[in-house]
Amino acid sequence: MMAFLVPLLIGLVDASRLIFTRMAVQDAAEQGALYYAFEPGADPAEVRARTVAATTSPRLDPANVTVACGPYTGEFTDGGDEATVSVSIHHDVDLLLPVSGGAVTVSVEASAHATHACPSTD
Repeated sequence: MMAFLVPLLIGLVDASRLIFTRMAVQDAAEQGALYYAFEPGADPAEVRARTVAATTSPRLDPANVTVACGPYTGEFTDGGDEATVSVSIHHDVDLLLPVSGGAVTVSVEASAHATHACPSTD
């Protein structure tokens, strides 16, 4: 009976950790995209640093944070210089119960409509 319960318990802990990590990484990406959208002078390195600082658990690697800015193609526009800014994050989570290699990559992306042109590119 214990041989069945221990892996089940570890699997539940891993699933909980993945859900928590996904939520924290998504929140960090959203905060980075919003910062980029509302700060006309922000450069990608600054946005990356703000995104990484948005969460302390899990610790994000700045090399796994991608910042992009492109022309706005949505339907709501004021006719000025506008852009779509996005922040993508890939974060590896090591599992306690090694299944298929022992790590799962959590990937998220958040984007926002900026009412200014792209300040710079990555």
